[in-house]
Amino acid sequence: MSPTSGRAGFPANRRGRLAVLVMALMAAPLLSPAASPARSEAGEAAPSPAEAAQAEAEASWYFGESEAEGWAELMNARDGLTKKLESQTRELGADSPLTLGTGQELGEILLMVNDGARAREILAGVAEARDRILGPDHELSLEAAEALARSAAALGDGIAARDLFVRVLESRTRTLGHNDGSTLAAAVGLSETLMSLGQPEAAADNLRIVAESRTRTLGERHPLTLDANELLALALLEARDWEGAKALLAPALEIRRETLERDHPAALADASNLAAALSMTKDLDGAQTLFSEVLEARDRIQGPGHPESVASAYRLAILLLQKGDTDQALSLARRISTAGAASVVPGIPDAREEARDLSHRLARLLIDLGMGTEAQEIFGISPQAISSTPAATPGSSATDTSR
Repeated sequence: MSPTSGRAGFPANRRGRLAVLVMALMAAPLLSPAASPARSEAGEAAPSPAEAAQAEAEASWYFGESEAEGWAELMNARDGLTKKLESQTRELGADSPLTLGTGQELGEILLMVNDGARAREILAGVAEARDRILGPDHELSLEAAEALARSAAALGDGIAARDLFVRVLESRTRTLGHNDGSTLAAAVGLSETLMSLGQPEAAADNLRIVAESRTRTLGERHPLTLDANELLALALLEARDWEGAKALLAPALEIRRETLERDHPAALADASNLAAALSMTKDLDGAQTLFSEVLEARDRIQGPGHPESVASAYRLAILLLQKGDTDQALSLARRISTAGAASVVPGIPDAREEARDLSHRLARLLIDLGMGTEAQEIFGISPQAISSTPAATPGSSATDTSR
Protein backbone atom coordinates (compact mmCIF):
# COMPACT_ATOMS: atom_id res chain seq x y z
CA MET A 1 0.00 0.00 0.00
CA SER A 2 1.23 3.50 -0.68
CA PRO A 3 2.24 5.64 2.27
CA THR A 4 -0.68 7.34 3.89
CA SER A 5 0.88 10.41 5.35
CA GLY A 6 3.50 12.93 4.57
CA ARG A 7 4.55 16.50 4.50
CA ALA A 8 7.05 18.58 2.73
CA GLY A 9 6.14 21.25 5.27
CA PHE A 10 3.44 21.42 7.93
CA PRO A 11 0.94 19.77 7.56
CA ALA A 12 0.46 18.82 3.93
CA ASN A 13 -2.37 16.90 2.38
CA ARG A 14 -1.72 13.42 3.66
CA ARG A 15 -3.09 11.30 0.81
CA GLY A 16 -0.87 9.62 -1.74
CA ARG A 17 2.19 11.74 -1.21
CA LEU A 18 5.60 10.74 -0.10
CA ALA A 19 6.15 14.11 0.89
CA VAL A 20 5.29 12.02 3.58
CA LEU A 21 9.15 12.16 4.98
CA VAL A 22 9.46 15.86 5.95
CA MET A 23 11.31 16.54 2.82
CA ALA A 24 14.20 18.71 3.77
CA LEU A 25 15.43 17.79 0.34
CA MET A 26 12.44 19.69 -1.04
CA ALA A 27 12.23 22.39 1.62
CA ALA A 28 15.94 23.22 1.76
CA PRO A 29 17.82 21.95 -1.30
CA LEU A 30 21.41 22.94 -1.87
CA LEU A 31 21.23 25.95 -4.16
CA SER A 32 23.63 27.07 -6.82
CA PRO A 33 24.78 30.69 -6.45
CA ALA A 34 22.58 31.68 -9.39
CA ALA A 35 19.50 30.27 -7.70
CA SER A 36 20.27 31.36 -4.15
CA PRO A 37 17.64 33.37 -2.26
CA ALA A 38 18.22 36.95 -1.16
CA ARG A 39 20.44 37.27 1.85
CA SER A 40 20.26 39.52 4.85
CA GLU A 41 23.07 41.80 6.00
CA ALA A 42 24.23 39.08 8.37
CA GLY A 43 24.71 36.72 5.45
CA GLU A 44 21.82 34.44 6.35
CA ALA A 45 19.13 33.54 3.83
CA ALA A 46 16.21 35.90 4.30
CA PRO A 47 13.12 33.69 4.67
CA SER A 48 9.99 34.49 2.73
CA PRO A 49 6.74 34.80 4.69
CA ALA A 50 5.84 31.29 3.53
CA GLU A 51 9.16 29.89 4.74
CA ALA A 52 8.93 31.70 8.07
CA ALA A 53 5.39 30.45 8.68
CA GLN A 54 6.37 26.94 7.68
CA ALA A 55 9.39 26.88 10.01
CA GLU A 56 7.31 28.13 12.93
CA ALA A 57 4.57 25.60 12.27
CA GLU A 58 7.01 22.72 11.79
CA ALA A 59 8.55 23.37 15.20
CA SER A 60 5.13 23.13 16.83
CA TRP A 61 4.16 20.07 14.81
CA TYR A 62 7.34 18.10 15.36
CA PHE A 63 7.43 18.35 19.08
CA GLY A 64 3.73 18.42 19.85
CA GLU A 65 3.93 21.74 21.68
CA SER A 66 1.17 23.65 19.98
CA GLU A 67 -0.25 22.33 16.74
CA ALA A 68 -3.14 24.76 16.93
CA GLU A 69 -0.75 27.71 17.19
CA GLY A 70 1.29 26.42 14.25
CA TRP A 71 -1.87 26.07 12.20
CA ALA A 72 -2.93 29.58 13.17
CA GLU A 73 0.40 30.94 11.92
CA LEU A 74 -0.20 29.38 8.53
CA MET A 75 -3.75 30.70 8.34
CA ASN A 76 -2.55 34.20 9.26
CA ALA A 77 0.12 33.99 6.57
CA ARG A 78 -2.52 32.86 4.07
CA ASP A 79 -4.82 35.77 4.88
CA GLY A 80 -2.01 38.31 4.79
CA LEU A 81 -0.68 37.09 1.47
CA THR A 82 -4.19 37.03 -0.01
CA LYS A 83 -4.66 40.72 0.79
CA LYS A 84 -1.17 41.52 -0.46
CA LEU A 85 -1.79 39.73 -3.74
CA GLU A 86 -5.07 41.55 -4.29
CA SER A 87 -3.40 44.90 -3.60
CA GLN A 88 -0.41 44.25 -5.85
CA THR A 89 -2.60 42.96 -8.68
CA ARG A 90 -4.69 46.12 -8.49
CA GLU A 91 -1.80 48.58 -8.18
CA LEU A 92 1.05 46.90 -10.09
CA GLY A 93 -0.71 44.55 -12.48
CA ALA A 94 -0.97 40.78 -12.65
CA ASP A 95 2.35 40.39 -14.51
CA SER A 96 4.44 42.44 -12.11
CA PRO A 97 7.39 40.46 -10.70
CA LEU A 98 6.30 41.43 -7.19
CA THR A 99 2.75 40.25 -7.85
CA LEU A 100 3.96 36.94 -9.28
CA GLY A 101 6.31 36.41 -6.34
CA THR A 102 3.47 36.97 -3.87
CA GLY A 103 1.25 34.65 -5.89
CA GLN A 104 3.79 31.85 -5.65
CA GLU A 105 4.23 32.33 -1.91
CA LEU A 106 0.46 32.28 -1.42
CA GLY A 107 0.12 29.15 -3.55
CA GLU A 108 2.67 27.34 -1.45
CA ILE A 109 0.97 28.39 1.77
CA LEU A 110 -2.35 27.17 0.37
CA LEU A 111 -0.76 23.78 -0.24
CA MET A 112 0.26 23.65 3.42
CA VAL A 113 -3.29 24.39 4.55
CA ASN A 114 -4.76 21.74 2.26
CA ASP A 115 -6.39 24.12 -0.22
CA GLY A 116 -4.92 22.38 -3.23
CA ALA A 117 -7.52 23.56 -5.74
CA ARG A 118 -6.99 27.24 -5.02
CA ALA A 119 -3.23 26.73 -4.86
CA ARG A 120 -3.24 25.12 -8.28
CA GLU A 121 -5.31 27.92 -9.78
CA ILE A 122 -2.97 30.62 -8.48
CA LEU A 123 0.23 28.73 -9.28
CA ALA A 124 -0.97 27.95 -12.80
CA GLY A 125 -1.36 31.69 -13.40
CA VAL A 126 2.10 32.40 -12.03
CA ALA A 127 3.66 29.63 -14.13
CA GLU A 128 1.94 30.80 -17.33
CA ALA A 129 3.03 34.41 -16.80
CA ARG A 130 6.63 33.54 -16.06
CA ASP A 131 6.88 31.19 -19.04
CA ARG A 132 5.50 33.93 -21.27
CA ILE A 133 7.63 36.75 -19.88
CA LEU A 134 10.90 35.03 -18.93
CA GLY A 135 10.88 31.87 -21.02
CA PRO A 136 10.37 28.27 -19.92
CA ASP A 137 14.00 27.67 -18.88
CA HIS A 138 14.39 30.69 -16.59
CA GLU A 139 14.91 29.62 -13.01
CA LEU A 140 11.88 31.58 -11.80
CA SER A 141 9.77 29.83 -14.43
CA LEU A 142 11.10 26.49 -13.27
CA GLU A 143 10.38 27.33 -9.63
CA ALA A 144 6.79 28.16 -10.62
CA ALA A 145 6.48 24.92 -12.59
CA GLU A 146 7.85 22.97 -9.62
CA ALA A 147 5.31 24.55 -7.26
CA LEU A 148 2.54 23.85 -9.77
CA ALA A 149 3.69 20.23 -9.93
CA ARG A 150 3.38 19.95 -6.16
CA SER A 151 -0.15 21.35 -6.31
CA ALA A 152 -1.08 18.81 -9.01
CA ALA A 153 0.35 16.02 -6.87
CA ALA A 154 -1.60 17.24 -3.85
CA LEU A 155 -4.81 16.95 -5.88
CA GLY A 156 -3.94 13.44 -7.03
CA ASP A 157 -3.11 14.44 -10.62
CA GLY A 158 0.07 12.40 -10.78
CA ILE A 159 0.37 12.52 -14.56
CA ALA A 160 0.38 16.33 -14.67
CA ALA A 161 2.79 16.46 -11.72
CA ARG A 162 5.11 13.96 -13.37
CA ASP A 163 5.21 15.88 -16.64
CA LEU A 164 6.00 19.15 -14.87
CA PHE A 165 8.74 17.61 -12.75
CA VAL A 166 10.26 15.99 -15.84
CA ARG A 167 10.35 19.39 -17.55
CA VAL A 168 12.03 21.01 -14.55
CA LEU A 169 14.51 18.18 -14.10
CA GLU A 170 15.52 18.11 -17.74
CA SER A 171 15.99 21.89 -17.88
CA ARG A 172 18.03 22.08 -14.69
CA THR A 173 20.15 19.10 -15.68
CA ARG A 174 20.92 20.82 -18.97
CA THR A 175 21.71 24.24 -17.49
CA LEU A 176 22.97 23.50 -13.96
CA GLY A 177 24.23 19.94 -14.13
CA HIS A 178 23.30 16.68 -12.39
CA ASN A 179 24.75 17.60 -9.00
CA ASP A 180 23.21 21.03 -8.48
CA GLY A 181 20.95 21.19 -5.47
CA SER A 182 18.01 22.52 -7.47
CA THR A 183 18.38 19.67 -9.95
CA LEU A 184 18.42 17.14 -7.14
CA ALA A 185 15.33 18.74 -5.58
CA ALA A 186 13.48 18.29 -8.88
CA ALA A 187 14.61 14.65 -8.97
CA VAL A 188 13.15 14.16 -5.52
CA GLY A 189 9.84 15.70 -6.57
CA LEU A 190 9.68 13.46 -9.63
CA SER A 191 10.49 10.42 -7.50
CA GLU A 192 7.70 11.22 -5.05
CA THR A 193 5.29 11.51 -7.96
CA LEU A 194 6.45 8.22 -9.48
CA MET A 195 5.83 6.59 -6.10
CA SER A 196 2.27 7.93 -6.07
CA LEU A 197 1.81 6.48 -9.57
CA GLY A 198 2.88 3.04 -8.36
CA GLN A 199 6.32 3.11 -9.98
CA PRO A 200 8.73 2.63 -7.04
CA GLU A 201 11.46 1.06 -9.17
CA ALA A 202 11.63 4.14 -11.39
CA ALA A 203 11.58 6.35 -8.30
CA ALA A 204 14.45 4.36 -6.81
CA ASP A 205 16.54 4.89 -9.95
CA ASN A 206 16.24 8.67 -9.55
CA LEU A 207 16.81 8.57 -5.81
CA ARG A 208 20.02 6.56 -6.15
CA ILE A 209 21.44 9.44 -8.17
CA VAL A 210 20.36 11.92 -5.50
CA ALA A 211 21.76 9.81 -2.65
CA GLU A 212 25.08 9.23 -4.41
CA SER A 213 25.46 12.94 -5.14
CA ARG A 214 24.63 13.96 -1.58
CA THR A 215 27.07 11.38 -0.18
CA ARG A 216 29.84 12.50 -2.51
CA THR A 217 29.42 16.24 -1.89
CA LEU A 218 28.22 16.38 1.72
CA GLY A 219 29.34 13.13 3.35
CA GLU A 220 27.34 10.19 4.61
CA ARG A 221 26.34 11.79 7.94
CA HIS A 222 24.94 15.06 6.57
CA PRO A 223 21.18 15.47 7.19
CA LEU A 224 20.44 15.94 3.47
CA THR A 225 22.36 12.76 2.69
CA LEU A 226 20.35 10.91 5.31
CA ASP A 227 17.12 12.30 3.88
CA ALA A 228 18.10 11.09 0.42
CA ASN A 229 18.97 7.62 1.66
CA GLU A 230 15.75 7.44 3.64
CA LEU A 231 13.67 8.36 0.60
CA LEU A 232 15.50 5.71 -1.40
CA ALA A 233 14.76 3.21 1.36
CA LEU A 234 11.05 4.07 1.16
CA ALA A 235 11.07 3.44 -2.57
CA LEU A 236 12.81 0.11 -1.99
CA LEU A 237 10.23 -0.85 0.63
CA GLU A 238 7.47 -0.13 -1.87
CA ALA A 239 9.39 -2.16 -4.46
CA ARG A 240 9.60 -5.03 -1.93
CA ASP A 241 13.41 -4.87 -1.73
CA TRP A 242 13.42 -5.45 2.00
CA GLU A 243 17.14 -6.16 2.33
CA GLY A 244 18.07 -3.08 0.32
CA ALA A 245 15.87 -0.89 2.49
CA LYS A 246 17.24 -2.41 5.69
CA ALA A 247 20.83 -1.78 4.57
CA LEU A 248 20.04 1.95 4.22
CA LEU A 249 17.81 2.41 7.25
CA ALA A 250 19.92 0.70 9.92
CA PRO A 251 22.90 3.10 9.63
CA ALA A 252 20.58 6.07 9.09
CA LEU A 253 18.78 5.32 12.36
CA GLU A 254 22.06 4.99 14.21
CA ILE A 255 23.25 8.36 12.94
CA ARG A 256 19.91 10.05 13.63
CA ARG A 257 19.93 8.82 17.21
CA GLU A 258 23.50 10.02 17.69
CA THR A 259 22.93 13.48 16.25
CA LEU A 260 19.30 14.19 17.18
CA GLU A 261 17.09 13.46 20.13
CA ARG A 262 15.97 9.84 20.19
CA ASP A 263 12.37 10.99 19.89
CA HIS A 264 12.96 13.39 17.00
CA PRO A 265 10.43 12.75 14.21
CA ALA A 266 13.19 11.87 11.74
CA ALA A 267 14.58 9.24 14.10
CA LEU A 268 11.09 7.87 14.80
CA ALA A 269 10.31 7.59 11.08
CA ASP A 270 13.60 5.77 10.51
CA ALA A 271 12.86 3.39 13.36
CA SER A 272 9.37 2.66 12.06
CA ASN A 273 10.56 2.03 8.52
CA LEU A 274 13.44 -0.15 9.69
CA ALA A 275 10.91 -2.13 11.73
CA ALA A 276 8.86 -2.64 8.57
CA ALA A 277 11.91 -3.97 6.76
CA LEU A 278 12.77 -6.23 9.69
CA SER A 279 9.24 -7.61 9.79
CA MET A 280 9.47 -8.59 6.14
CA THR A 281 12.84 -10.29 6.65
CA LYS A 282 11.39 -12.37 9.50
CA ASP A 283 13.07 -10.51 12.38
CA LEU A 284 9.74 -10.10 14.13
CA ASP A 285 11.22 -9.52 17.59
CA GLY A 286 13.45 -6.72 16.34
CA ALA A 287 10.52 -5.19 14.49
CA GLN A 288 8.30 -5.33 17.58
CA THR A 289 10.92 -3.57 19.69
CA LEU A 290 11.19 -0.69 17.24
CA PHE A 291 7.46 -0.39 16.52
CA SER A 292 6.77 -0.35 20.27
CA GLU A 293 9.39 2.35 20.89
CA VAL A 294 7.91 4.51 18.16
CA LEU A 295 4.36 4.09 19.47
CA GLU A 296 5.39 4.93 23.03
CA ALA A 297 7.21 8.07 21.90
CA ARG A 298 4.39 9.31 19.69
CA ASP A 299 1.79 8.66 22.37
CA ARG A 300 3.87 10.64 24.84
CA ILE A 301 4.69 13.54 22.53
CA GLN A 302 1.61 13.88 20.30
CA GLY A 303 -1.04 11.99 22.22
CA PRO A 304 -2.73 8.64 21.51
CA GLY A 305 -5.37 10.18 19.25
CA HIS A 306 -2.92 11.83 16.87
CA PRO A 307 -2.98 10.31 13.36
CA GLU A 308 0.70 9.39 13.51
CA SER A 309 0.17 7.65 16.84
CA VAL A 310 -2.84 5.80 15.42
CA ALA A 311 -0.82 4.74 12.38
CA SER A 312 1.94 3.48 14.67
CA ALA A 313 -0.61 1.47 16.63
CA TYR A 314 -1.87 0.00 13.36
CA ARG A 315 1.60 -1.10 12.28
CA LEU A 316 2.26 -2.71 15.63
CA ALA A 317 -1.13 -4.48 15.58
CA ILE A 318 -0.34 -6.02 12.18
CA LEU A 319 3.02 -7.24 13.49
CA LEU A 320 1.44 -8.73 16.60
CA LEU A 321 -1.00 -10.64 14.42
CA GLN A 322 2.00 -11.94 12.47
CA LYS A 323 3.46 -13.17 15.74
CA GLY A 324 0.20 -14.70 16.90
CA ASP A 325 -0.21 -12.30 19.84
CA THR A 326 -3.94 -11.88 19.32
CA ASP A 327 -4.78 -10.30 22.67
CA GLN A 328 -2.41 -7.35 22.28
CA ALA A 329 -3.38 -6.94 18.65
CA LEU A 330 -7.09 -6.76 19.52
CA SER A 331 -6.33 -4.23 22.26
CA LEU A 332 -4.68 -1.99 19.68
CA ALA A 333 -7.57 -2.61 17.28
CA ARG A 334 -9.99 -1.22 19.88
CA ARG A 335 -7.84 1.86 20.22
CA ILE A 336 -7.79 2.39 16.44
CA SER A 337 -11.56 2.01 16.30
CA THR A 338 -11.97 4.70 18.97
CA ALA A 339 -9.68 7.04 17.02
CA GLY A 340 -12.01 6.78 14.04
CA ALA A 341 -14.58 8.79 15.97
CA ALA A 342 -12.09 11.29 17.41
CA SER A 343 -12.12 14.99 16.67
CA VAL A 344 -10.13 16.32 13.75
CA VAL A 345 -6.56 17.35 14.51
CA PRO A 346 -5.75 20.94 13.50
CA GLY A 347 -4.34 20.92 9.99
CA ILE A 348 -5.39 17.36 9.19
CA PRO A 349 -8.99 17.52 8.04
CA ASP A 350 -8.96 13.88 6.97
CA ALA A 351 -7.63 12.51 10.28
CA ARG A 352 -10.83 10.64 11.09
CA GLU A 353 -11.07 9.34 7.55
CA GLU A 354 -7.57 7.91 7.81
CA ALA A 355 -8.35 6.23 11.13
CA ARG A 356 -11.53 4.75 9.67
CA ASP A 357 -9.60 3.49 6.67
CA LEU A 358 -7.15 1.74 8.98
CA SER A 359 -10.09 0.34 10.95
CA HIS A 360 -11.65 -1.15 7.82
CA ARG A 361 -8.37 -2.67 6.71
CA LEU A 362 -7.68 -4.17 10.09
CA ALA A 363 -11.24 -5.47 10.36
CA ARG A 364 -10.88 -7.12 6.95
CA LEU A 365 -7.66 -8.80 8.06
CA LEU A 366 -9.31 -10.08 11.25
CA ILE A 367 -12.14 -11.53 9.18
CA ASP A 368 -9.66 -13.19 6.83
CA LEU A 369 -7.96 -14.69 9.88
CA GLY A 370 -11.24 -16.19 11.09
CA MET A 371 -11.97 -13.51 13.71
CA GLY A 372 -15.09 -12.04 12.17
CA THR A 373 -16.88 -11.90 15.53
CA GLU A 374 -14.06 -9.87 17.06
CA ALA A 375 -13.99 -7.57 14.04
CA GLN A 376 -17.69 -6.87 14.26
CA GLU A 377 -17.55 -6.37 18.04
CA ILE A 378 -14.59 -3.93 17.88
CA PHE A 379 -15.34 -2.00 14.73
CA GLY A 380 -19.10 -2.47 14.43
CA ILE A 381 -18.59 -3.57 10.83
CA SER A 382 -20.15 -6.70 9.42
CA PRO A 383 -18.12 -8.95 7.12
CA GLN A 384 -20.48 -8.10 4.28
CA ALA A 385 -19.98 -4.35 4.77
CA ILE A 386 -16.22 -4.50 4.22
CA SER A 387 -16.06 -7.27 1.63
CA SER A 388 -14.58 -4.84 -0.90
CA THR A 389 -12.05 -3.28 1.48
CA PRO A 390 -8.43 -4.32 0.84
CA ALA A 391 -7.12 -6.29 3.77
CA ALA A 392 -4.07 -5.25 5.73
CA THR A 393 -1.17 -7.56 5.10
CA PRO A 394 2.25 -7.88 6.70
CA GLY A 395 4.13 -4.85 5.54
CA SER A 396 1.05 -2.98 4.29
CA SER A 397 0.98 0.67 5.34
CA ALA A 398 4.38 -0.11 6.73
CA THR A 399 6.23 2.81 5.27
CA ASP A 400 6.32 5.71 7.72
CA THR A 401 6.77 8.99 5.95
CA SER A 402 5.80 11.24 8.84
CA ARG A 403 8.69 13.46 9.68
